[in-house]
Amino acid sequence: MIRRPALAVVVMITVALAAQPAGLRNGGFEEGESGGVPAGWELAEASAPAGYRVALSTDAPKSGAHAAMLVRDREAKAPGSGILRQKLDGVPFRNRRVTLRASVRVAQGSRAFLWVGADRACGLAGATGASDMPITSSSWAE
Repeated sequence: MIRRPALAVVVMITVALAAQPAGLRNGGFEEGESGGVPAGWELAEASAPAGYRVALSTDAPKSGAHAAMLVRDREAKAPGSGILRQKLDGVPFRNRRVTLRASVRVAQGSRAFLWVGADRACGLAGATGASDMPITSSSWAE
C-alpha cells in the first residue's frame, strides 16, 4: 500500500529583527539527515499517537537543501494535530514585539496553521496565531 502525505508543512522561521534570534537552532532546517527530525526541533508528544511524523525533506525546499515536512499516516484514527516546535528562552523577548515568519506549503486538500505561545511554570501564559486563516496553498507562501 502506498501512503501519501495527508499533510505536508514546510516551515522556515525568523523572529523579530534577527536573522536567527537568540536561542533558535536550525531555523532554516539545514542541520540533520534527510528523513530524520531536524536538529533542535521536536514533534509534540501528542502528535505521534495521532499518526504524525516529521522528517527533513529534499523535495523542492523553498531555499537551501532541506525543508521540514509533517506527514500524517492516512490510516491514523486518533484525533490530534501535527505540531513541529522548538522551545526558546523567553527572557530575551520580554517587552519586545515578536514576529513569526514562515514559508509554508501544504499537500492539496490539507491545511496548516502557525502560532507562537508562551509557557510559564504554572502553565500556558498566552498564545497567538492565525487559526481563522488556515494556510491551504500547495505553492510556497510566506
